[in-house]
Amino acid sequence: MSQSTSLPTTAAGIDIPSLVATFVTIGIAIVLWYVTRKVMKTERAVTDVGKKAMTTGRRLVCALVIIIAFFVVLEINGVEVNSLVTSLGAASVVSGIIIKDPLSDFFMAFTISSHQLLSVGDAVNFQGEDAIVEELGSRMVRIKLLSNGATMFIFNRDITNITKITDMTDIDVALPYSLDFRKADEVMEKIIARMSRLGGVHEAVYKGTQKFADSAIYYKLRMFCDLSRKYDLIRESNHIIQEELDAAGISMPYPQLDVHMIADALTEAKAAEN
Repeated sequence: MSQSTSLPTTAAGIDIPSLVATFVTIGIAIVLWYVTRKVMKTERAVTDVGKKAMTTGRRLVCALVIIIAFFVVLEINGVEVNSLVTSLGAASVVSGIIIKDPLSDFFMAFTISSHQLLSVGDAVNFQGEDAIVEELGSRMVRIKLLSNGATMFIFNRDITNITKITDMTDIDVALPYSLDFRKADEVMEKIIARMSRLGGVHEAVYKGTQKFADSAIYYKLRMFCDLSRKYDLIRESNHIIQEELDAAGISMPYPQLDVHMIADALTEAKAAEN
């Protein structure tokens, strides 16, 4: 009678299937690590922020591959990892709460870079303040306010509160209803001609009548200017407006309230009798 033979599962106290599985797991981890480094190259990023984000992301993915491979190897070799995983899970919850904001900043930095949402030199508005983007970081965006030159730092996770703006600025000039609109147009054209010659103004345009308000008619002037000089140019333009209106003998209106008194009929009758 023939007897079947099987390959030994141990040799000199070594579990051969476990050893083979361990080497296979390590091999797969090495391949994944190599592929991650090839796919997430810093050269793929457009900006310095993108390169930093790509580097950090690559390190995180590689670390995750190593950790998973480590636990798989422990499980293959008969090490009880359930309790260890449970402990790590609790620690991960605490760590997640701590690093939630930094991670949000990091991933938003990656989004800003990959989609080119912002660039250094862009004009933006943040909480009603116009500013210029000076630096894009992995956690924060640095901007310089145009109104007073102050520097502000905004976390990347708050980037949705930033609005990109253009170099267009409007100035509304209030003139009295009694002024002939043809004369108003003439004066506005003179103002625009002088505004166009200001340093930092790329173009100035008279847009015409803007609206009919309670006490005045508003005429719109528009200029395209160097945003770093925006507020200085607005002040200079306002001074030109004052000078041209004064030269034309036009006074700027102010809010007025006309009150029409209607006498009581009985009062008028008594007055008539007297």
